[in-house]
Amino acid sequence: MKNLMLTAAATFTAAFSAPSAKADYLEDNLVRQSHRVESYASSLRSEFRIHFRHTAEYGHLMSDAYSIARKADAIHGMVHHIHCEADLYRLETELRSLDRLVHHLGDLVEEATHGHGGGHAHGDTRHVQGLVSQMNRSIHSMESSVEAMEARFHRPICPAPPVYVHPRHPDHGHGHGHVDPRARLVEGVIRGIVRAVDKH
Repeated sequence: MKNLMLTAAATFTAAFSAPSAKADYLEDNLVRQSHRVESYASSLRSEFRIHFRHTAEYGHLMSDAYSIARKADAIHGMVHHIHCEADLYRLETELRSLDRLVHHLGDLVEEATHGHGGGHAHGDTRHVQGLVSQMNRSIHSMESSVEAMEARFHRPICPAPPVYVHPRHPDHGHGHGHVDPRARLVEGVIRGIVRAVDKH
């Protein structure tokens, strides 16, 4: 009987832990890739100063690079507050905005390289477009992580915030404060296991 209960409890724990581990991996990837985008944006600002200072697009390039870094930092902050589908939707919306901005930056780099807007670039700029491509890959990786989270951890609405219940007065029985719903679920499952074992 004891072995049966331990096996059932272990199976129950594994079932709850697997999605959590997957979610942690996906969140870690989002954090890692957002840091990379910030790093690429910083590198691009340095490259813009070297190669595009004398182009008409220089100010626009620098402004977009700063905007990309800010958006990546905002996404990093959002990753730590994903509780439901609405949070994922906001994150997905921010990623789409970032993706559009990076593609726009790539177009600007092309224009500045060929002097379409006036002025001239200095030196070989192929590696600059390479940095933009690396940013795109990081963003696509983040988008894939969000899609995976939506597929595996779908929730229709955000849960209501927890409400603390004050303990009852001692004269009215033994009261308790707020109990985590997950604890009640685990308790119910264990009781069901015990009842099932008792029948045998």
